[in-house]
Amino acid sequence: MIAVEFRNIIKSFGDVHILKEINLQVREGEFLVLVGPSGCGKSTSLRLIAGLEDATSGELLIHGKIVNDVDPSQRDIAMVFQSYALYPHLNVFENMAFGLRIRKTNENEIQKRVQEAAEILKITNLLDRKPKELSGGQRQRVALGRAIVRKPRVFLFDEPLSNLDAKLRGEMRVEIKRLHQLLGNTMVYVTHDQVEAMTMGDRIAIMNKGVIEQLDTPKMMYAKPLNTFVAGFIGTPQMNFLEGEIFKSQTEIYFKAGSFKLNLENLPFAQSFNDGKKIILGVRPENIFETENSQNALPASVELIEPLGSDVLAHLVIGGKNLTARFKGDSNIEAGNSIKISFEMNSLHFFDKETTQRLN
Repeated sequence: MIAVEFRNIIKSFGDVHILKEINLQVREGEFLVLVGPSGCGKSTSLRLIAGLEDATSGELLIHGKIVNDVDPSQRDIAMVFQSYALYPHLNVFENMAFGLRIRKTNENEIQKRVQEAAEILKITNLLDRKPKELSGGQRQRVALGRAIVRKPRVFLFDEPLSNLDAKLRGEMRVEIKRLHQLLGNTMVYVTHDQVEAMTMGDRIAIMNKGVIEQLDTPKMMYAKPLNTFVAGFIGTPQMNFLEGEIFKSQTEIYFKAGSFKLNLENLPFAQSFNDGKKIILGVRPENIFETENSQNALPASVELIEPLGSDVLAHLVIGGKNLTARFKGDSNIEAGNSIKISFEMNSLHFFDKETTQRLN
């Protein structure tokens, strides 16, 4: 069953087009992440589902019902905001119960739901405290609890972790994912952080300039990005890109970018490339290796290293081109070294230079 559906949704503010004919289906019980740079339309999409914005054209459906003209209170959704939006004069219990009181829910039911949510989120001991007495992570749990007690069919999250420090963000990612597994509700989550997207989403929709560039699982998004935008957005550090062209004869085929030359004869799909075709070659840092004995061993100079403990990032220059490689932390590589590297050939990505679309 489809929980939320966008049908040819357009959202404009005057002559500025925020969303451009978005078509999207969110499955019942799915954790879908909308991710992309600032201004791509992801938060606007969330606000349309919530009823906080109206679509310029197109249809928005929740559980099969068109809701373009349905009041937000009647959409069976709950939203968790970046700012927590807690009432400072109310304690944690009353903040969590507020929405239920507005709906004139029975007092016994309010007590039951708040206690259940507090136990799930491990904040039972905080129910008498005011928001100012809580840490950022505790406030976020209260905001989650306020959404849980509503028992909505769809949860909406608008960058809920962006105000937390790195350690708390990591902890809350796990908490929200655990919450999804426990409750089984449909969740639509907006973030600009690709690490959050990859670690939390059942599927990811990568947005850019009001369109969805790719909708897929994290695994497929990483392995088979559809274009250079997606390829560069997913992965840390981001994918290396080399612009060049194909040289092909009866006896050999290779990719050339400046003085950089890579033999492609062992890649079957490369045989379909035309001689002289303009290509963008993509290689992830983790698919670059130090080597001595390889047909495609390439000389490189090490400009800078960044030790990360278990890994070390090496900024290389090869054939006049800059690359970032991720080596094991016990590597003896140092700035100023001259080394030889090779690529994991089956993990290379090829994109058309004109369209930026994937070729392999």
